[in-house]
Amino acid sequence: MADAAEPEEGAELVERGSFRIDRRRALEKLSQYQLGNRAHFLLPWVRLAALSGASEVGLKRFELGLLLEFDGRPLEAGVLKNPYMALLEEGLEDEARGRCLAYGLLGALRAGAVSVVAESGSGAKRLRLCVSDLTKEDSVPDDSDEGRTMIWVHWNDAGQVEARCGAAFAALSERCALLKTALRMDGVLHASRPAPADAPFLRLDETTAPEALRPRLGTGRVRGFIKPLHGTRDSDGYLYSHGVLAEAIRFPATLAPVEVHLESDDFRLNAGLSGVVRDGSSEPALHLMDLSPQSLVAHLCAQRKALPKPLHPLRPDSPGQTAQETMTVLRMNLAGKGGPLRRLQRWSAKPGVSGPRAREWMSEGLVLAWLRGVASRALRDPEEDKGRLAGPLWDTPLYISTQGKPLTPRAIRKQAGARGRLVATLRCEEAPEGTDWPWVDSPEDPCLKRILPAGAELEVRYADSWADRKAARAHALLLARARRRLGLE
Repeated sequence: MADAAEPEEGAELVERGSFRIDRRRALEKLSQYQLGNRAHFLLPWVRLAALSGASEVGLKRFELGLLLEFDGRPLEAGVLKNPYMALLEEGLEDEARGRCLAYGLLGALRAGAVSVVAESGSGAKRLRLCVSDLTKEDSVPDDSDEGRTMIWVHWNDAGQVEARCGAAFAALSERCALLKTALRMDGVLHASRPAPADAPFLRLDETTAPEALRPRLGTGRVRGFIKPLHGTRDSDGYLYSHGVLAEAIRFPATLAPVEVHLESDDFRLNAGLSGVVRDGSSEPALHLMDLSPQSLVAHLCAQRKALPKPLHPLRPDSPGQTAQETMTVLRMNLAGKGGPLRRLQRWSAKPGVSGPRAREWMSEGLVLAWLRGVASRALRDPEEDKGRLAGPLWDTPLYISTQGKPLTPRAIRKQAGARGRLVATLRCEEAPEGTDWPWVDSPEDPCLKRILPAGAELEVRYADSWADRKAARAHALLLARARRRLGLE
């Protein structure tokens, strides 16, 4: 209820009045429009735990419900006595945590819960909140000795528990990629991304980020990671508040599509917790997002330059070819739509070249395919590209030769410029002795064509006949199937 303001000087007061908010209708609207996905009802409560300074959040299903519990700072009594007040008024004490609790309650009821019970506090200050629908909630003292915050959600039957909790747990796994608080779901610890230390990610924090980016991270206030994005000309950005996804953004990136995940406890969320407010708190992260394609290109180029060289000549089952050299060969050329998959199968029995290693090589091959894709769009001229996104690509090994040597775009361009033409091959084992041709995956290689200087011709050997072209297409199909089997697509 609100009273009319006093009339200004010189104005005539006609009538005083008041208005009343229909709370139930307001909460129904908030539930419908702010919580569109019923599987997301746990997200506000996990963010609530992070805001409370919890060291761990535990989620456990039982026959007719779910228990969520966490340590850290308990909820204020006012939040438990008036759980929806933070959604209907501004400027309240502990407003951020109050909104998280309230949106979780609305989400659980929308997901079909018949009741929600929340307990928080310690000793004589511990309170129990019981909610059964949008108009029925009750807060009473709780005489237990428990000091953790605990939230029970109840459904009418076990089938609903399985369906609702299964979808909600999947949403947590997908949307809590940068959660610093430990999260256990039915006793299993959720792994924040990026998981493997050697995966093709560029981590953004004070210790691992490139020197040029560290000042923009602040004093540990922004963190996250960047990874290559395949099959699109747009980039995807994800902003997290206290480890939980707050907003997804798509932005154009015609040269180097990336996937950027950035988290900051400084982000201010809108009233519906559905987006990050654009102000000084979000400016550093948004600027980092703009710099992410160039940063990832430079990072992956530096990684590829560290590959060992030179290698032994690439002949079938070469007795001098060690497992380490074989791995390097496959890392260099498992890219794009082709690659030596049959060679991988032939060498799979060698020590150190089987099992998880094959997945690792295929993953690295996709990174190389991404770099070649960037090169096919961004390369212009070695001098012109200095200081630009494409600059590091000129001195990065993107191909391997028939002699087993890594080849950079700069070396290929120099070779083609000196001869006026460039010979490449689809089958390095059939190349004549002494040749140093690039080993390509397709007769139509857009990256190689982009590297060539003006006027130079490209000739791809062993793809002149219909049978050779058919074999190349079958090879590409075989590799695509293998990538799918390994879960890389």
